[in-house]
Amino acid sequence: MFSPDTHYLVGQEKLKDLRRDAERYQLIQIAGLRRPDRRESLRRMAGRIGSQLVTWGSKLRGYQTLPQRGS
Repeated sequence: MFSPDTHYLVGQEKLKDLRRDAERYQLIQIAGLRRPDRRESLRRMAGRIGSQLVTWGSKLRGYQTLPQRGS
């Protein structure tokens, strides 16, 4: 088991983390920014991946196929 001192120190660190999160949230509110929407981030990432796949596909279409050797 952990000593009472360890529990106290862990609690203090959690409290510091909560304070930092609250300060960060207040700064975001003051600046008029909003947290990025997770769905929007995923949508943007999927768009980038899709664009890259289209680019690769168009490059692959440009390659000529090699003739088959002896059938």
